[in-house]
Amino acid sequence: MGKKAQEEIVGFVLIIVLVAIVGVVFLGIILRGGEEAGLSESIKFEKLLHSIETYTTECRYKGDLGYNTITDLTKDCIENNRACENNSTACIVLNNDLSEILNKTILIGEDSPNKYYELKILLFENNQSDTKIEIHNGACSGRRVGAETTPIDTNNGNIITSLEVCYLPQD
Repeated sequence: MGKKAQEEIVGFVLIIVLVAIVGVVFLGIILRGGEEAGLSESIKFEKLLHSIETYTTECRYKGDLGYNTITDLTKDCIENNRACENNSTACIVLNNDLSEILNKTILIGEDSPNKYYELKILLFENNQSDTKIEIHNGACSGRRVGAETTPIDTNNGNIITSLEVCYLPQD
């Protein structure tokens, strides 16, 4: 083989290597893009949880001037399930309000990317967890993403609210 043929083969191999490197980089960008979409969904649901925590309910305790937030009711439901002035209890109002909020904000259905959600209020005590409230809707058939609240300290332990949503990413 001549020197010119060897130079052409080396040039051809360099082109193949360069195309392979560009392909690997392109594939990495595409795969990482899917993770970023899941991360943005997780942040969206984390913000939703924080908004839910500050929602003011229709529960007011006898002698109190103001109405309680979801965070107040969460703590009171687990500690002593106080009675509201409207003849309901902290746990009942909490469960009803959470169900209503989730049904209005995380739409589940054929035309929705959201296929399922599950909200749990967990009490962590002595390295054990106990699910105190669980609300769910739909059937999971897609990608799962979740979020949690900052722990709430109580006399009984730490309370964490977690939200998991199954969704089909939209193109």
